[in-house]
Parts: sequence; structure tokens; C-alpha cells
Amino acid sequence: MKLTLSKPTPRHARQRAGWTFMEMMVAMACGSIVLAAFVATTVTISNTMVAVSNYNDLNKTSRGGLDRFSRDVRNASAVGGSSTASTLILTNSYAGTTLIVYSWDGSNVVSRASTANGVTTSDTVLKNCESFSMNYFQRNPTNNFNFVTSAVPAQIKLVSVSWRCSRTVLGSKLNTESVQTATVVMRN
Repeated sequence: MKLTLSKPTPRHARQRAGWTFMEMMVAMACGSIVLAAFVATTVTISNTMVAVSNYNDLNKTSRGGLDRFSRDVRNASAVGGSSTASTLILTNSYAGTTLIVYSWDGSNVVSRASTANGVTTSDTVLKNCESFSMNYFQRNPTNNFNFVTSAVPAQIKLVSVSWRCSRTVLGSKLNTESVQTATVVMRN
């Protein structure tokens, strides 16, 4: 085996082999732009995914609350005399329940309390509720198919409910809100 030694490179060839300061600055600027674009895209996609998740969760909760509310109103035999725009009192014969109360606390929670056989249970129907209102109507409409409002409990046969719930994403509301409105007719 023959061993050969490499000959030293000339000085000007070694200087051309490395990066100059200007080349390094251009490479760093290009890398920074690519990194900034990646971070901006990641943050935007993350915010969008959180907003979509919040919207789906709010929609699921609102639909479940509306299903429960409409079931209770349809099966009610009478509306209580002290029902207001934020509180509904129902006399109900569904599944042994004798009294159901829906109430909004004025800040963000709609709750449902039911009394059956002397035992009262309470649970939260909606959270993050910004507005909640109920209106009460008679069953028979006017000539132009508008229902007549009623304050007399014996005449109430329709209950209209409306609410808006929302959440924030990183401190701003964006598009994460759920609005529900329904008019439910009592069967009895």
C-alpha cells in the first residue's frame, strides 16, 4: 500500500470554501421567513380548531337542552302562575314528576329542578348563556296566524324560548356562539 499525502490547498482556495458574512445573513433571513410563516399557519389552524370544537360542543349542549325542554313542556298539564321571562314552572305528569322549574340565573347558567315523589333533583341545562327569555301564548291564533300572548296560566298552551350561549377563544368571542329559538305546544 502506498500512502499519499494530500498537498495543502492554496490560501485563496480555502477562503472561497466557507460562507461569507453576506451569504450567512441572506440564509438566516430566508430561514426566519419560512419559520415565521410556519408559526403563523400553526397558530391560525390551532385557533380555528378550538373555535370549531367550541361551536360543536355548544351546539350539542343547546340541542340537548332544547330536546329536554320541549319534552317537559309537551308533557306538561299546566304552567305555574309565577312563571316569568326567565323562570318557567310546569306541572307535569311525565315519569311521575309533579313539578319542573327551568330558571336562568341572569348571568350564565340555565338550571332545571324537578320534584318527583317529594324528592327534588337539580341539574344544569346550559352554561355560558348570555341571554335567555321565554314568552307565553294561547293556543288559538289570530286571523293572521299570530299567537296571542297570555299572562293567565290557565290559558297558556304555547311556550316560546330563546337563548344565546357563547364561549371565547384566547379572550375573543370569534364565531363560537349557539343561538336556539323554539315554540313548543303543550299537549294537555
